[in-house]
Amino acid sequence: MTIGLQILALTMGHVFSNAIRTLPAVAADVMSRDLGIGTETLALLTGAFPLAFALAMVPVGVALDRWGSRRTALVLLTIAGAGAVLAAVAPGPLTMLAAQSIIGIGCSGMMMAPMAFAARHVPAAAFGMWAGIVQATGNSGMLLSASPLAWLVEHQGWRAGFWACAGLAGLAFLAVALLVREAPPAGPPRRMLDDARAVLAFTVSRPLLSAMALAFVSFGVMLGLRGLWGGPWLMQVEGFSRIETGNLLLLAAAALVVGPFLAGLLARVTGRLVLLLAAGHLVAAG
Repeated sequence: MTIGLQILALTMGHVFSNAIRTLPAVAADVMSRDLGIGTETLALLTGAFPLAFALAMVPVGVALDRWGSRRTALVLLTIAGAGAVLAAVAPGPLTMLAAQSIIGIGCSGMMMAPMAFAARHVPAAAFGMWAGIVQATGNSGMLLSASPLAWLVEHQGWRAGFWACAGLAGLAFLAVALLVREAPPAGPPRRMLDDARAVLAFTVSRPLLSAMALAFVSFGVMLGLRGLWGGPWLMQVEGFSRIETGNLLLLAAAALVVGPFLAGLLARVTGRLVLLLAAGHLVAAG
């Protein structure tokens, strides 16, 4: 099995993660109605996803180092799939809160798993390109949560959207289980506490803190709009239908698919990563 195909199989989880985290953008109104809550409460419930996601990142990083991408991804996909099923049958806000938290934990390693696998198996010079491919392919999940899931929510209800995402998690699980082959990490096993300390030390290092600050003010804003508030604003303020809203969100998702791929390619060709980041953020701000 080629390394590229195995990376793409692991990236299926990232596709699922982006689809389910942005589903509320085309379903917020009917979710609020059926759960008997206001949009502010729905925002708090869906906010459990990124909170659980963030809290799980360090343990997931340790798991990737200790047990590898394949085993970690299979466990996380099982958790996330269970959360999607729970969201689909949620009778009220408390169950939805639990579901969003479970989904957040399960999705916390969906991008890191293929990235870690690529870091171990592709040449350093090609990693930037593969990182772009992983991000672009994963962002295609937002294509699914735009027009396709908007149509499904319009005709079958928001619960059908979560059932569809649960099915996508199952497909990702099968892809990883059948296609990814990974030897156990070499060397004697380390203490989990030592691994956790190493991950935390890297987390607070200056280079990573700079990258996290950049992601906080860019990717966070994008997810706030594409993941929840963009859809209600287009429907309730601008008067677009759900299908029309899905089509407009599809355009934003398409840019998120093409952008990382081009950025990864340009980073490999030019070697000017900082300049590319600055130019990209200036274009977005404009």
